[in-house]
Amino acid sequence: MGTSDDLSHTAAAFADDIAAQEALARDYQPELQGPLVGDKISSVAITEAYARADPVYIEKTSALPQTYSHYRPIQGDGNCGWRAIAFSYFEKLAEIQDQNLIQHEILRLISFNDALEKIGGYDAMLFDDMAEQTITLLKNLSANISSLSDSMALITAAFNDADTQSAIMYHMRLLAATTIKGNPEYEPFTGGLGLAGFCSQVIELPNREIDHLGIDALAAALLRPINMVLQIVYLDRSKGTQPNTHQIPADGDIKVANEAGRAIYLLFRPEHYDILYKGCIQVQINKVDVSYHNDNKFESAHNHLASFATFDFSQLAMIPGLSKFPSPAPSMPGKVPMSVGHGFMPMETNAWGADVGMSMAPSQKPPLVPVTLNGNAAVDAAATRTSNVIITISISDEL
Repeated sequence: MGTSDDLSHTAAAFADDIAAQEALARDYQPELQGPLVGDKISSVAITEAYARADPVYIEKTSALPQTYSHYRPIQGDGNCGWRAIAFSYFEKLAEIQDQNLIQHEILRLISFNDALEKIGGYDAMLFDDMAEQTITLLKNLSANISSLSDSMALITAAFNDADTQSAIMYHMRLLAATTIKGNPEYEPFTGGLGLAGFCSQVIELPNREIDHLGIDALAAALLRPINMVLQIVYLDRSKGTQPNTHQIPADGDIKVANEAGRAIYLLFRPEHYDILYKGCIQVQINKVDVSYHNDNKFESAHNHLASFATFDFSQLAMIPGLSKFPSPAPSMPGKVPMSVGHGFMPMETNAWGADVGMSMAPSQKPPLVPVTLNGNAAVDAAATRTSNVIITISISDEL
């Protein structure tokens, strides 16, 4: 049996190892320079960036290009999650090239203004200009629907213009906040703030990164009405050689959505979201002798990100894809379908942990109750580790 000194040494070494692993997990620093939305880059760049990281990250990042050939970097200024979802929404509309669909979206989002006032409680004087930027971009897409390159140039320019994208981002926040306020089922997940308090203190704050309720609500307001499915790929230290994924809605068919050009993929690393694109690039890894060196230093790249160092990642499990949606009814001009996921499922371990346990008894799932606004707007309510590893990359892009 070891001495007390031996046990103390072992405990200290274990603590250092845990700290080193957590430092590594947070080692990725979101880009705070350059464009707000970048160009597509081969996902092999992510594999290369983690080539000297913890073996868990090496395996997971080497697996990434086998499913997602490219990624689009999003500036990590506190709006990256909101920006990634909104940009992907416009990008998918441009790729689908259905002018009737875009015209329908214009009418739908204009109709949503009624809900922003009556459910969200927002003054039209506050949001009119912001909503107009979203509508204007949709109109510009409609006018250039025959040219994907022209459409993408319009979207990229809008999202890299500080004033335009700022207005669109805040419009997205108001859409999500209104959806939350219209659905009492979100109440248990507001940390005691209440629906209105949560929206004012979390969702509505500029440069405050999107949280689990925000993702669920924005997807319900923006994506689900036109059958878009969101899948989030988590790059963390959980068990397995493949990154974990969460889908929203949970009962959506991601394969069908992908074939229809309506699947959105995001990559989540602690504190940051980028956009992923389906495709295959073969990556071969040749491992050699591995050694480890602990370095527990970690500094935030930006003041507003510092709070994530102590963020409770257990709440992340309640997000993406852990809600259930009923089958969407066809949307009609003049209607504001804001169907929201219900039955959030808690995670038994945090985002740095291993197994994810997801369960919720049927009795815990509140029913959805339709709410009507003047017969027009309907709402469905309710550390650093380093390793010597050589990576050989054989690229076979199957796009």
